[in-house]
Amino acid sequence: MKSKFKNFATDWLLPPGIKRLISPSGQRISTQKFWTNESFEIPHFEKQYFKDLGGHQQTITRGDDTRSCLTTSGETLLSLPLGNRATHLQIGVTADNWQPNSVLKITIGDYTVEQTHLKSIHWQSQKGRWLDLRLPVPPKATKIIIQCNEVIHITMPRWVNIKGRTPPPQAKEIKHILILVLDGGCKRILGKAHPTLHGVELTPNINHFFKNGFKANNCFSSSEWTFPSVTSFFTGLRTSRHHAFHPTRNYKLPLNNLLLAETFQSNGFHTTCYSAANRVTPSYGFNRGFDRFVYNWALEGRTENNYDTSKWISDVIGQLSTHRHDRTFTYLQLPDPHPPWNIPPLSRSYNLSREGSSTGLDFFEIKNHPNIFSQSKQLEQLRVHDLDRELGSLFSFIEKNIPDNTLVVLTADHGSAWEAFRPSHKMVSEPTLVDDRVKIDFFIKGPGIPNIDYTELCSPNIDLRPTLHNLMGFSNEESFDGIDILSNHTPRKCVISESVYNGIYEISARNTNHCLIKQFSFDDAKLKIAGSEIYSNTFRAGATDYSEPLDTTDIELETAIREHIESPTFFSHS
Repeated sequence: MKSKFKNFATDWLLPPGIKRLISPSGQRISTQKFWTNESFEIPHFEKQYFKDLGGHQQTITRGDDTRSCLTTSGETLLSLPLGNRATHLQIGVTADNWQPNSVLKITIGDYTVEQTHLKSIHWQSQKGRWLDLRLPVPPKATKIIIQCNEVIHITMPRWVNIKGRTPPPQAKEIKHILILVLDGGCKRILGKAHPTLHGVELTPNINHFFKNGFKANNCFSSSEWTFPSVTSFFTGLRTSRHHAFHPTRNYKLPLNNLLLAETFQSNGFHTTCYSAANRVTPSYGFNRGFDRFVYNWALEGRTENNYDTSKWISDVIGQLSTHRHDRTFTYLQLPDPHPPWNIPPLSRSYNLSREGSSTGLDFFEIKNHPNIFSQSKQLEQLRVHDLDRELGSLFSFIEKNIPDNTLVVLTADHGSAWEAFRPSHKMVSEPTLVDDRVKIDFFIKGPGIPNIDYTELCSPNIDLRPTLHNLMGFSNEESFDGIDILSNHTPRKCVISESVYNGIYEISARNTNHCLIKQFSFDDAKLKIAGSEIYSNTFRAGATDYSEPLDTTDIELETAIREHIESPTFFSHS
C-alpha cells in the first residue's frame, strides 16, 4: 500500500518541474548531470556570425536536437558565411507558435523560397522540429534575406556542395571523420566469441572493417569514468589539466581551450554529436563546435525520445549521404557496452540470444542474481553483439559509397567498473586504476592509415586530438598532453592514468613490465595534493589480481609519477 501511494504521489501530485529534479531513486539530482533541454548562450563560433544582428542568441532543443540559433521575426538580413563558397547553403529553422497563415520567406539573390506549416512547439502537443533547408546560391548573391510574420529560430547558414556543381574530392582525401566511442568498452570485450552461438564472432563487423587498419592493442585511458575521459578526448589534456572530475560540482569545459569539434567546425566541417551519457551534454559545454547536438536519454522520462542505436546509425548514414561532397565530423558516444545493459530498445534478437537463468527484463536486479558473474558477462557480450550488427550497416555504406574519403576511429572512453567481473575479495584491497577500468582499444581506418598492429603504449583519450590535427594539417597552436600516435617514432616509456574522487588523487604509471599506482589525499577546492602519499604499490603489467603487489621498485615509473606531479601544469589554476 505504501508503495502504491508513493507511485501515485510521484505520478499525479508532484509538479512536473519538481519531478524533473528527482531521480528514480528519489534523490535530488543536478540538472547539469541530467540534460533538461534548457536554453543558454550560444558558443563563440556562431556568436561571431550573429554579433551585429538584433534578436536573441541562444541554444534551443527541438526533438532532442540542440542547436545554436538567432531568435528573430519580421525581416532579418544575414551575410553569407565565411569559408570556401559553394553552390548551396544549408540553414535550420524552427518556430514556437506557427499559425495556418504563417509564412517563412528566404531570398538569396534572385532565388526565393517560401515555407509553410512548420511544426511549432505547440504542434499536436509535440515540441516541434528543426526544418533543414538546402538553398541554391546565385553566383552574384551577397546576402540572405529572412522574412517571417512569426517568431522563428534560425541557425547559422553553412556551405554545402552538390554533385556536378563542384570538383569531385581528390582521391584519398579525408572528407568525413567518424569517432565511435564505446562507453565502458573495456579491452576484454572486443575480439571475443559470441557467448551462446558456437563459432560466431562477437564483433564480426568491427573485426572485418578494421582488419586493414591501425590497431593499437596496448592502450590505457587517461581516467576511469566518462566525465574526465571524454573531456580529454575534446581537449587533448589529462584530468590534472582540464579539471573535469567532480561528480556534483557545476562545471564548464575550459573556455581558454579550443575543443576538438570547434577546430573542425572552423575548418568548414559539418559537425554532429550523438550522446546518451549523462555527463556528455550541452550543459557542460560539450555542444561547443557542434552544429547539431543530439541527446537521447537511455531510459524513460528525460528526453523526448529514448536512445535507439538503429536511429542514430540511420541518421549518421543519412548525413553522410546528403553531405558526401562536403566535409563532416561526427562523434558518437555509444552507451551499449556500459552496465547494467538495460539500454533500450531491448531487441527481440537480444533476448532470444540469452541462455540460462536470468533476471528477466529488470537488469537493475542483476546485482542480486545468484550467478551474477555469468549473467553479467553474457549480457555485456550480447549488447556489444547487437551494437556490432547496427554498426555493420554504417560500415557497409562507407565501403560502398565513400571508402576513399572517410576516416573512422573506434575506441572507448574508459573500461568497466562492474564489480561482478572482479571477485569481492579483490575489490576490497584494490586501487581504482586497475586494467579492467582503464585498458581499452583504439582502431583507425581511412586514407593513408597504415595497416599495422601497434604494440607500443598508447593513451587514446589524449592521443586522439593531436593525431587528428596532424592528419588534417591543422595548426597545433595549443599544447596537448598526447602525441600523434601515427607518426610518433619514439615509443612511450610509460603511460599515465589519473583518478580524482572523494578527496583521493590516484595516479598510475605503466610500462611494458610494471604498473605503479600511488594515492594521495587531495583538496578538491584548492586543487592540490593535501599530504604525503597514502598508498603505493607495484604490480606486474597486465595483472588480473591487484590485491597482491610485487615486492619491487620500478625507478622509471617512480620518476615519471614524480615529474608529472611536480610539473607546472599539474592542477594549475590558469
